[in-house]
Amino acid sequence: MTRRLGLKRTRAPKYSNNVHASDVDQHIVTANGTEVSPTTGVDLAPAPKRRGRGPGLMRPVPKLGEIKPEVWPVAPDAFDCTESVFQLVTTIRRLTCINLSGPHRSYNEFDPLVREDILKQFLERYQWRSNEEHNKCRVVFDRVAAKRYCDELCDRRDDCIDAHGNNFAKWKEMVPYWCNTPQHWYDLCDIWSSTDWQYLSAKNKENRSGTGQLVHHHAGSKPVYKHREQMVMSQS
Repeated sequence: MTRRLGLKRTRAPKYSNNVHASDVDQHIVTANGTEVSPTTGVDLAPAPKRRGRGPGLMRPVPKLGEIKPEVWPVAPDAFDCTESVFQLVTTIRRLTCINLSGPHRSYNEFDPLVREDILKQFLERYQWRSNEEHNKCRVVFDRVAAKRYCDELCDRRDDCIDAHGNNFAKWKEMVPYWCNTPQHWYDLCDIWSSTDWQYLSAKNKENRSGTGQLVHHHAGSKPVYKHREQMVMSQS
């Protein structure tokens, strides 16, 4: 039986996208299990995934020569602005939180000097509209700040309840990103876990609903006066 002879087809070399270990830094595993680069020391662990839209951005202090947006009151507890109203409200909310100087349950408990400093930081980013009465603007500012600080604490408590129920020891582990002194948050958790607070919270919730049932809010972040303006325009 004769052996069949034939020419072999030459094949192109295969290239791999894999990089040889000798071409890159070998990762070093630290004692806590994270990987770091031996040359840069940067933590190579993936960043945790964020859920939701996250915290709003506070308006930065304008550069020298940049014109600050004008603000004016449109209601006893609302402002309008030449730029984004949402960022305006977010800025007030963030300023009240990052200046937290104790376990304050409301903005009215803030030290007057701290509240004065918060207003000063706000006016570094915004300015009252010309011909506006500054004392009136200050009153409206305090009302907006009080409402937004209360909203922030309510949101953080809701996050804790969703994650850990009434396990207040676990609440203390969820220190908000804006809290520069964790002890203030621990003290707030102790206040919320007290029997007096629990009774008052349940009573206020029942009074707000009238019937003791849950009240749903669908107005979004848009101020009430904006809804009123749209209703007037739609009816005209």
